[in-house]
Amino acid sequence: MRIAVVTSKYWGPTPRQLTVSFMESTPADLRARIVSHMNAWTRTACISFAETQGIGDVRISRGPGGYYSYLGTDILHIPRNRQTMNLQDFTMDTPESEYKRVIRHETGHTLGCPHEHMRKELVMRIDPEKAYEYFGRTQRWDRQIVDQQVLPPLDEQSLMGTPADQTSIMCYQLPGSITRDGQPILGGLDIDQTDYAFVGQIYPKPGLDLVTDHEEHEEEWGESEDVEVAHGQGFPPSLTLKVGDMLVFWATGGHIQSGVDILEFFGPFLPGVVGDNGQILSPMGAPNTILFLARSPGRAIIKLVTGDPWHAPQTNTLDIAVES
Repeated sequence: MRIAVVTSKYWGPTPRQLTVSFMESTPADLRARIVSHMNAWTRTACISFAETQGIGDVRISRGPGGYYSYLGTDILHIPRNRQTMNLQDFTMDTPESEYKRVIRHETGHTLGCPHEHMRKELVMRIDPEKAYEYFGRTQRWDRQIVDQQVLPPLDEQSLMGTPADQTSIMCYQLPGSITRDGQPILGGLDIDQTDYAFVGQIYPKPGLDLVTDHEEHEEEWGESEDVEVAHGQGFPPSLTLKVGDMLVFWATGGHIQSGVDILEFFGPFLPGVVGDNGQILSPMGAPNTILFLARSPGRAIIKLVTGDPWHAPQTNTLDIAVES
């Protein structure tokens, strides 16, 4: 059993060091702890991570947007005032189990590994109708989003490494209620021996001097143009808008419980960026953005789904008043 790496995002077998920086002010002990978990892969792999005081190859934000990372060498094409990895709300109080489950998973994406539960062998175990019902109920995802996030198998010709490994750190947990045989897709909570063996084969660690991928840059951070309305557990119980206002939430799903003539719902979306190679690049992660447009005066109640959709989703209710 092996995990996979996307060949077009592969770093190559030459040992190298990727630099890491943090987009927000982050305590030294937290920075060190995050980087140490990223380097868990170096037990067998020749790709390592080191913090820099400049702008890193890997740029980490702990802001809203959930957990995600761009895939492999895509991180080199992301605008340098944007994060390449997001670890929302990670602090020194975050349980060690979450450091292993989340940071090591997202670092796997940085190494070029896609989601293992999207391998054909595992996708074929999922009953589409059961998946539509489950994610519609828990995330408020429509069929199109489920088709995009859960059911499309990866092109095996674009991968190195078969067959699929359902206990890989790159595999999310999926309940038996959505599989054809009633057995869950177990998912991984930490790098397993199969993961270590596979990355050791594609990124062999010969003990040679590391090649630093890029020189450090002392550029200044640019101002973000994103508008954050609310996120995490900080949602207010009510909001007042005017007709024509647009609400943007960092959330994985949502819907209008009442007042469909007052608000219009859009999403969920997974925002991407235009890379310096001219391609539109999206990170590996669940949808994390939803929008509501105030159409007419009145009151509405909306439901927002936040948190990790594969592990611990949470539902929030907001009362919305729209004025003319």
